Amino acid sequence: MSSRESLGLGDTAMKWTIRFSVDHRKSFSAYLKYLAKRLMNNVGSVFVRPIQTHIQSCFVVGCGHSGTSLMASRLGNADEVFFTGHETGIFLPHHGIYASALALQQNINACEVLGKKVFLEKTPKHVHVIDRIKWVSPGALIVLMIRNPLDTCASLYERFGDLNYAIERWCMDAEAAVRAKSRFEDLIVVRFEELTASPDQVLERLYGRLGLVWNPEVVKGGRTKYDFVGLSGNMELRRRQVSEEIRQNPGRGELLFSESQRREVYRRTQWYAYQLGLSETGNSTRL
Repeated sequence: MSSRESLGLGDTAMKWTIRFSVDHRKSFSAYLKYLAKRLMNNVGSVFVRPIQTHIQSCFVVGCGHSGTSLMASRLGNADEVFFTGHETGIFLPHHGIYASALALQQNINACEVLGKKVFLEKTPKHVHVIDRIKWVSPGALIVLMIRNPLDTCASLYERFGDLNYAIERWCMDAEAAVRAKSRFEDLIVVRFEELTASPDQVLERLYGRLGLVWNPEVVKGGRTKYDFVGLSGNMELRRRQVSEEIRQNPGRGELLFSESQRREVYRRTQWYAYQLGLSETGNSTRL
């Protein structure tokens, strides 16, 4: 099945789709403006060289509502980690590689000044630009969060109120995840269901990969780097959710969707779900 078939989009719709944007449906004029901005900002990118540093960079990526905030909140609780608590999007293509490298260098400099060992960043849409991250920071660790499509689409549907949008977004981001799994051997794939079922085991192994001192207290609820003053909407909801103790929440899609809606989700997501090991017996965590 091709990506266009799985997304349920025609040729014209695909031309107006920007997969790097949360609001991926664009008018043709907006699409052209985006392409022009991306082209101008990436002039000279071939001259950018990898950053040499002893600071470990770690990027949490994946489809939105697949546990990226939860993962970042727990990794960000480590004393040795510098985590700003917001999505920077520094490697999205419209910024240009030069600007991306400059932003990463500034964060690395902050780590050195603060005496931190790891720079942590979470932008779900970075799942589409892992090659750009690796260009600038070859040693960066990428934590890819995946979650069964029915529950992910249910969460997206609750936020945006559009089932077709939810399925489109999951398929686009899942396609990028499948491509990344085939290209990057050091990719760390974590299934949301495994994180919520066995948070201690999953997080302890990740702490080890990052060279961090394990502290089981990070699994418990409490304050995180998402505790900003003045948050509203989805970010305020995320702040409350990640501050709670990690617990399983299966069957969200089964409860929310009708039988016909569930069939539609399964029909359009099954190929990518299979490739990601998201069948009932699939095990996708590689640590």
